[in-house]
Amino acid sequence: MAVNTKRAVFISIEGTGEGVGKTTLVEGLKKRLPSDKFYFTREIGGIGSPVAEAVRNVVLDKNLPAMDPITEELLVMATRTAHMYDVVLPKLEAGINVISDRCMLSSMAYQGKRGDSGVARVLWDHAIFFHRFFLKLGYSLSGFPRVDNTSLDGSIMSLGGYVPLPNLIYVLDMPVDASLARKGQCNPADMNRIDLELRESHDLIYQGYHEAIKVLNDFVYPPPTIKLVDAEQSKDDVLAIVMRDLTKHCIL
Repeated sequence: MAVNTKRAVFISIEGTGEGVGKTTLVEGLKKRLPSDKFYFTREIGGIGSPVAEAVRNVVLDKNLPAMDPITEELLVMATRTAHMYDVVLPKLEAGINVISDRCMLSSMAYQGKRGDSGVARVLWDHAIFFHRFFLKLGYSLSGFPRVDNTSLDGSIMSLGGYVPLPNLIYVLDMPVDASLARKGQCNPADMNRIDLELRESHDLIYQGYHEAIKVLNDFVYPPPTIKLVDAEQSKDDVLAIVMRDLTKHCIL
């Protein structure tokens, strides 16, 4: 699907694991993109949303006991609600492009696959909730992609729902061994609860991303534009690829 450049664009930077270079890419983009036309934020949480940031601290607190998957999914959805309400939607309405370090694809991989809720299930949970959220706020649903629930899970509801997906998603793709080797170079004190999980958890996250991409392409209309980027390249090469693609889509 071609990106609609007639209005501000919502973009997310995703990575198939920890340590793939998302933050490095975002910092590179910040230095090259005009600050009056691009707003940078991140999830879990949201830069500019105190509520989202407060819930983020709970989700990532490594001093808390293990969290059951449904609780974690609902908390992450709560941060996304506040993030959309406080930051993303107001910026887009003001004509400012938004670039988020992670968004809903992460939930499908982390809470869906790693948390065992199910990749498609997390998508549909968002569709049920955010359909109501958009309607309550009076937003035109025509601006958001719709889940085709008749194919996804017809036994639950016969109608699809609208989801807060970015228009354009860059996924930095790197094998688990390589990404964990990079992450292992970090100071353990800087790692959060999810960073410290077992290897099997990171394998599930990697699988979850690739499953999530297929689910979005199969069951969301119109599907977001998703670009897989080989993250084993140098950070300069990854940045150059994304900058060229933004130019190609006439966003710059």
